[in-house]
Amino acid sequence: MKKIKLPYTSERIIGVSLPIKGVYYVCDHDEVHEVTISPNVSVRVLDNDPFEMLESLPLKLSLYEEKPLISINENSISYTFEPTKDYVDVNYIINGETGNIRFGILSGDWFSASFSNCGNYLMLAEPYEYALYCIK
Repeated sequence: MKKIKLPYTSERIIGVSLPIKGVYYVCDHDEVHEVTISPNVSVRVLDNDPFEMLESLPLKLSLYEEKPLISINENSISYTFEPTKDYVDVNYIINGETGNIRFGILSGDWFSASFSNCGNYLMLAEPYEYALYCIK
């Protein structure tokens, strides 16, 4: 599993979509950022309303309660979000290996982690930070 180096997009996000065909979206209170990760990483600001865009995205981690994909194929994750802590431990079994990602959080508002539907990515997100890992 490899962490993908991502460009800075926003200071306080309300949600981030899971990658589909190498593209995902970051929504903050004012803007929508389209991030392409394949074949090269790039960011483009869209004119879309961020709240409408977030609502229209089928697979996302956000301020609003979502149902993350915590297992796919032979891979799985587990975690407990405690709003008073400054980190979340995400335990994983990926490609037969077990491990832990300690993800720092700055806000107790929300945290979520999920596999993408294709099973190639794992995303962790909270209002001030998100991380994306390539599983393959």
